[in-house]
Amino acid sequence: MAGEISKQEGFWPEVKFITLYDRTDDILAAFEIRDRGSIIEGYDPKSFTPFQLDNLSRTIGKRYESLIAYEIEDEMRPDGVIPYFLATVSGASYDVTSMGTGELSVVYISWLMDYIKDHSILLIEEPEAMLTPTGHLSVFDIIKAGALTRRAAVVLTTNSSNIVNNMDTAQLIALRRREARTRCHLVGGDKTALLQSLGYAINKSLILFVEDKLAELVASDLISRFNVQITKHIEFVIPGVGFGDIKKAITNFPTLGSFSIIGLLDGDMKAEALSWAKKDICCFLPFERSMEREFLDLIASDVSGFASLPGRSSDAVELALSQSHGQEVHDEFHDFRIYLSLTVEQLSKHCTQHWLQQSASKVKYDEFTTTLEAMIRLMRPTLTI
Repeated sequence: MAGEISKQEGFWPEVKFITLYDRTDDILAAFEIRDRGSIIEGYDPKSFTPFQLDNLSRTIGKRYESLIAYEIEDEMRPDGVIPYFLATVSGASYDVTSMGTGELSVVYISWLMDYIKDHSILLIEEPEAMLTPTGHLSVFDIIKAGALTRRAAVVLTTNSSNIVNNMDTAQLIALRRREARTRCHLVGGDKTALLQSLGYAINKSLILFVEDKLAELVASDLISRFNVQITKHIEFVIPGVGFGDIKKAITNFPTLGSFSIIGLLDGDMKAEALSWAKKDICCFLPFERSMEREFLDLIASDVSGFASLPGRSSDAVELALSQSHGQEVHDEFHDFRIYLSLTVEQLSKHCTQHWLQQSASKVKYDEFTTTLEAMIRLMRPTLTI
């Protein structure tokens, strides 16, 4: 995950290496035997924002009413400061010395992502290490939000299958220890083997037939944002070329107790598919026209909003739109991607994120995910999702 590094001449980004075990021990040791009242004297309190409090509450499982940080100057510390935290939960207040290491690690990360300078580079070792699995995604969200705000670049190590499952494969490098050496390689297009090596049990019991690779990528992204537990049960299959092959697949697929099937079609095929004999196992992506057309038209109407996602300039996006315009929509979308030097996976993710940022998309997204979840629960009532 990375922000855009400044290209100003003479600019050198701030680099921080974060080992949470060391940082939390350091903070606790600093305030354990000192007069904390005199330490914070003369320093202004800095309140965590409601957005930070909400993220922390979800991660830790407490409902924070307030969190305050005092940034104590200390030249002996890695950052030149050491934070002192005061929290209020359910009317009771306590300070950093009464926080558990898991709570303190997340509070520290939240503070750090706000404290760092713009365009910093952070190297974070296993941010989830002191948390239960339910908190892994939340702490990852805290880091992502801070990185986007500060336009920071973040490199992190993790053993969390939940975090890995919510990252693009292009952002993943697998490290393996062999013969006293650490070997690394790019994960590539399929994360399944890597997730299984991290203990992520893959038990496929749902087959979703989709029209093409873009439909698979967008559907997977939308579903995982809604409920990552559902995605681990799904196998996406592209049966041929176009919706006609989906019709053949769902019509001729044999009945198997261990599998359920769903035909997942583009929204512009809804009127056609509702006449099919198997229409009850069809679901529709939340787009009224072809995804390529909706994505391209939305980008054209909000060039700067889209450009910030892949880190391209607005001029580059406008040029790519102009150069690819006038072709059949699939070719137009393909050439637009090529002009921006993006992979299919990258463009799919950025287009989906851009679409989700639009206020009008929320109702469509909610309707799609609610409908799909209801279908899955009806088909597989014993499935844990």
